[in-house]
Parts: sequence; structure tokens; C-alpha cells
Amino acid sequence: MRNILNINSDWILSTEKTPDGKAVHKRILPLNKEDEYCYYLELLGAAPSMEVFVNQEKIGAHTGSYTLYRVDVTDQIVNGDNELDIVCDSEVPCLDASLIVVGKHHFSLDHFGDAGLTVIPQEISTSSASIRITAHAKTFRKMP
Repeated sequence: MRNILNINSDWILSTEKTPDGKAVHKRILPLNKEDEYCYYLELLGAAPSMEVFVNQEKIGAHTGSYTLYRVDVTDQIVNGDNELDIVCDSEVPCLDASLIVVGKHHFSLDHFGDAGLTVIPQEISTSSASIRITAHAKTFRKMP
């Protein structure tokens, strides 16, 4: 099972800035959290420098040039309203934001920003090709 929830709407650019002048983008995300799933926040085209907070807890930071940023938020989200805050230099924190919901056993979404599968060509000719596929799996771990 894999479900991708588009969370691009309803972002609020706070009128307040952080002490160092950074913009604060807020989003309240109501969720019906279920224990048998894992939840990942995915930002495509993430701002070059930003910090991500879930329910006022810093869960990660991104440094790069408008690249993909994905982080496991399973342990930080709650059943009900969740506050997502992105603090960055930019008026636009990312180009596309999603919440990815996967089963507790899934291809790793933490593997270098890919989908947990690596396809490597072995032999290629004009009439055929052989490939090697490597799968990177992840098993849900319940926090004590």
C-alpha cells in the first residue's frame, strides 16, 4: 500500500519572521493516524536552506538547490491536527509538498531520495538487455 496525499493547499506564510529574518510557512494537517502505517513528508524542489518542524519539534533540515527532501514523520505526527512549519529564506518553501503513507513493511524511502529500488543495466544490445534490480526494504519499528 502506498498513498500520496497532496498537501500543497492551505499553507500560511506567517507575517512574523524568525530573529534571523527567515520566513515561516505553516500548515495544519488533520490526520487519522493509524499505527500500521508509516508517514513521510516529501518536498519536491525544496528551498536551498530550510528547517522542518512537526508539532513544534524540529525533525530535519535541508541544504541543497531546489532538490527533493523527504523525512520520516511517523513518530512526530498525532491522530488529529498536526502543525507543519517550514522555516526558510524563501517566500516559497518548495514546489510540491506531499505526505506519503506506506505500510509498515515497504521499500525504503530513506535511500538517497529514491524509491528504494535501484536498476543497474548489465548487458545491452540492439535486441535485448539484462538488468540487476536491488531493493532496499524497511521494516516499521515501534518506538517504546
